[in-house]
Amino acid sequence: MPELRFDDRQFLGGLWPTFWNRYHAQVVSTLAGETHAPTPARIAQFLEQLQKLQPLLQQSSQGPVPFDDNLSGVLKSVVLRERYLAAKRFDEYRQHMIDPGQLASFDKTLEQYDGFIARPWFQAAEAWAIPSLSDFLTISRVEAILQTAGQLQLHERELDQKIGVLLAPSLIGSDLEYYRASCALRGRAVTLAYLDIDAFKTFNTKYTEHVVDRDLLPFFARTLEAHTYAHGHAYQKGGDEYVIVLPRGGRLFRSDCA
Repeated sequence: MPELRFDDRQFLGGLWPTFWNRYHAQVVSTLAGETHAPTPARIAQFLEQLQKLQPLLQQSSQGPVPFDDNLSGVLKSVVLRERYLAAKRFDEYRQHMIDPGQLASFDKTLEQYDGFIARPWFQAAEAWAIPSLSDFLTISRVEAILQTAGQLQLHERELDQKIGVLLAPSLIGSDLEYYRASCALRGRAVTLAYLDIDAFKTFNTKYTEHVVDRDLLPFFARTLEAHTYAHGHAYQKGGDEYVIVLPRGGRLFRSDCA
């Protein structure tokens, strides 16, 4: 039988209400406003399992507390979701924060998540599929709801300034986030690939930077853009570094692209 240590319960006690409140606001209340119908059975069952966690987390015992193995799956799904959102939030903060102490606190929080995730019972548990809006509403309607709430936005296209063929590196993070969300609505994965040109410095020295910038890099950029056209997007990351985001490419196309 799995157990929760005292520090586990303290850790989970902070994130459980956050997840509960967000899920109610973004899923339960939104769905009720859209359908004007009782809460679907799948959501009601999920909420029932969540509620069973609350008294477990409130126990004051300093020692480990055993719990029903049936709760492992729902606990795993909640922790993984919160860990993803925390990492996303911290990445946004890091873009404009310089205080070492605050940055270290971000890393410490993620280490707490990772330490909990590493527990044998957690690794063995099968995560629940958290009921989402797209389980009950059309994808187009869910996308409209998320766009209105500012949770699903594709930023205006901007080309790399040096060659003007591939997309600017500033779009990589926001595009990946957009396609991760839109692909999740469809039960699909998004692929992220990183490419660089082998022995680029040697080539640059041999043929001169002027020739490389004039002949090689534009040709490579056009080839990469054509290869990903209609399947995803290619971005200029650096002088000889590139990133590809493939929201529409299947496994066969991803292998071919790689």
